[in-house]
Amino acid sequence: MTTRLVPRHNRYDYSPITERKDYSWPGGKRLAFCLTTNVEVYAYGRGRGHDNAKHGEPQTQRNYAWRDYGNRVGIWRLLELFEALSSGKFRLKIGATYALADAAQAHRDLEARRTTGSTLLIP
Repeated sequence: MTTRLVPRHNRYDYSPITERKDYSWPGGKRLAFCLTTNVEVYAYGRGRGHDNAKHGEPQTQRNYAWRDYGNRVGIWRLLELFEALSSGKFRLKIGATYALADAAQAHRDLEARRTTGSTLLIP
């Protein structure tokens, strides 16, 4: 008898990575990259904090620091990255630009792999 360590769910079908269809981009490219930031604000010592070791207990210095790390360190590393990108040390290929009103078409083109490089939505 096999025992499952992780309970099943019905949110999506399980598929082992070895059996998934190929998602290569045009020209045989294999990587898509999206950078997204999320800056959150937490009041120290207020409310409940998520601590992986102690669920549902009051906030501690440790769990506050986990959440605050992005604001104190991570965001500055991203700014350094943006500076390096704008210095010309890296070349970014902008494959397509769309007006924000054409976001649905941009999504269809991405799904159909009709674009390569970065795709920009211009407000």
